[in-house]
Amino acid sequence: MARNQIDTPDLAALVALPIAAGMVLGVWSLSLDVFGGFDFSQALVTFGGAEITLPFIAVIASIAALVIQGQVSRGDYQDEEWYVIAGSMAVVPLYVFVPAVNELVGMADAIPLVLWLAISGAAVYISYKG
Repeated sequence: MARNQIDTPDLAALVALPIAAGMVLGVWSLSLDVFGGFDFSQALVTFGGAEITLPFIAVIASIAALVIQGQVSRGDYQDEEWYVIAGSMAVVPLYVFVPAVNELVGMADAIPLVLWLAISGAAVYISYKG
C-alpha cells in the first residue's frame, strides 16, 4: 500500500515466490525424507501434459498476493516497467503450460537462473513501487 517501500504484508510472498519459482524452473529442488519422503516437484495434477505442482501453486498464489496487496494497475508503471513486470510474472505459467517455452528455457543451464533472477527482481519491484 505504501509507495517506495516494501510492504510488510508482502514479505511472505517475497520469500515464497523466489523459492517456488526456482523449484518450478529447475534451478534447485527440495524434498523431505521423513515418513517415506516427499518431493515438492512431483505432480499433484496433470492437465494435457502440464504438471501442476505445489511450487507452481505457490508461485501463482504469491503473484496474486503481490498484485492484490499492492493494487497493481497499469497506470502505476511506465510501459517499459510494465512489460518487464508482466513478462517476468508470466514466465512460470508459460513454462508450465507451453511446451515450446519449456524447451526454450531448457536449452541452456543459465536461462532458468536468469529468468529466476528476473522474477525475483520484479517481485521486489512490485512490492516497492506498488
